[in-house]
Amino acid sequence: MPVTRLGVDVVSRAAQMLANGEAVAALGVGDLGYVLARSGAPVLPIHVYAPTTKRPTDPPARKADISVVVGNLQPFPHYLKKAPVTRANVRDAGEWARQVLVDSARESAREMERHHDQ
Repeated sequence: MPVTRLGVDVVSRAAQMLANGEAVAALGVGDLGYVLARSGAPVLPIHVYAPTTKRPTDPPARKADISVVVGNLQPFPHYLKKAPVTRANVRDAGEWARQVLVDSARESAREMERHHDQ
């Protein structure tokens, strides 16, 4: 997310939506650390698997199998809930979210392999 007024507004809006009990979808973990450090919201990892194409920007073939794997809801750790929000808190929350996504991707890949082998 760019560091522009729009980027700041988007992150602030996401944090406000979470504070109101709404769900927010994010691609990647760029500014997710700030939103998580501010809101303490849980993370629900979702992974989309599709066949590779010649170029990364090409969509999959029309009848290609695409799988969506929903991981386990991960509550935000208590040890990361600190006020006021500092750069260190944001960095730690972003690293926690990145690790949640990596661990979930590894587990979902194993599940996909097991399902494919059956």
